[in-house]
Amino acid sequence: MQKENCQKTEVTVIIPTTAEEKRFKSLKNAVSSIREASSKPTGITVVVNGQRFSGIVVEWIKSQSDINYIYSEKGSAPHAQLIGRQSVQTDFFCFLDDDDEFLPDAIDTRLEKIKENPGTGVVVTNGYTLKSGTKKIQYQNLEQLVNSGIDGLLVSNWLGSCNHLMRTSIVSSSFFDDYHPYYEWTWLAFKICKAQVISKAINTPTFTYNDTENSASKSADYRGSFESLALKMLKNVDKKIQRKIIKSKLSDHYHRLSEEALNEKNYYMSIKMHGKSITIKPSLRYVAYTRHIIAKYIRNKFKT
Repeated sequence: MQKENCQKTEVTVIIPTTAEEKRFKSLKNAVSSIREASSKPTGITVVVNGQRFSGIVVEWIKSQSDINYIYSEKGSAPHAQLIGRQSVQTDFFCFLDDDDEFLPDAIDTRLEKIKENPGTGVVVTNGYTLKSGTKKIQYQNLEQLVNSGIDGLLVSNWLGSCNHLMRTSIVSSSFFDDYHPYYEWTWLAFKICKAQVISKAINTPTFTYNDTENSASKSADYRGSFESLALKMLKNVDKKIQRKIIKSKLSDHYHRLSEEALNEKNYYMSIKMHGKSITIKPSLRYVAYTRHIIAKYIRNKFKT
């Protein structure tokens, strides 16, 4: 149920979380950063998803007067994002992961930019990546990437879980329906570009992205899901050069999987991935690698 104060605000911030005890401290930090991100009241919706939640964490969420609590049995961040988006009743919305933080005035900065033109559907900003105690700016050429649409997206994904503000009337919940289990922000940015939604960028840093060792982006499932993402994108691009770039990236992806399998002495999988690599984008650059697989297999065969 929506709490009454959220209906009086302009912006809703959605936090998908598993609400595990180990995420309690970072979740509190994320919520605190939202409260400091605007001079006006901001709606906060926390979508707890899956079965791993801590009762203590859930009770804390429910006890916060400015937080709307939603629960989803399905343990999926993209699905939680969809549910959160469907609940939005404000003019604008954005997301924040439970281990990341907004910088002071982040929402006000984004809100001012998106209000400049009523036709603007998305505003993205720069920010910082914090890894092993070292902080660095995340984007070097953000405005160029955003202005280039899909071409820019194929260079580097410019839409992330904590760098945006979206206009509710333009970026409807249907954009979140056909979500990808991983790379969900790249896929969402792709759909936004295809729909020709007006997107603007500002180079002002408004967030800190905490790059941790346990993040989903470092998992084997995450890396493996690039294939389905690339194939979906191939079906939906129009320009020949875009298809060429996607095929090249997919070929590189298969090659990396082949190398990983070879290092694990899984020769069948290594050859299979290598075959996919040279099939999706025929090239002479991996001819030597074919000989390498065969030679390594033969050497291992004679050892046994």
